[in-house]
Amino acid sequence: MGYFNKNIVLKLEEKIIALFMLVAIIVGFMQVSSRFIFKSSLPWSEELLRFIFQWVTFLAASVAVREKAHVSVTFLIDKLPRNANKLITLLGILLSIGFCLAITYFGIQLVKVQIETEQISTAMQLPMWIPYSGVVVGSFMMAFRFFRSLLTVLGKRSLG
Repeated sequence: MGYFNKNIVLKLEEKIIALFMLVAIIVGFMQVSSRFIFKSSLPWSEELLRFIFQWVTFLAASVAVREKAHVSVTFLIDKLPRNANKLITLLGILLSIGFCLAITYFGIQLVKVQIETEQISTAMQLPMWIPYSGVVVGSFMMAFRFFRSLLTVLGKRSLG
């Protein structure tokens, strides 16, 4: 895969997460300061923070799949014979891929509805397909990373 560099994707994800977290900290600080100093809150800040955290949650979940940082209980699986352990691991990865692809599919359907109905957010007047796209991007990236894990477990060369 000459044109695909997994490090570029990972770095891009990490930079987006870092940028969103920085914006969230700044906006959160502005909101609290505004409320306590000026006795008035910013009407758009809570909405923006909610949208940012939605994107960060799904992107960080994708990075966590890559880093194998999601919680898993392997006490019983580790005690199984090697072939049974591999089979259960494969089944878990396949279920994870299926779940992430289902979330991606239904996320795309939701984004399509948001685009067709031209729904906008209350405070910021932002097209609602933008925040909902975080679900699609993050769940697709998780499915892709679970697929790479599947190839690794099967002993095939991983993508990227």
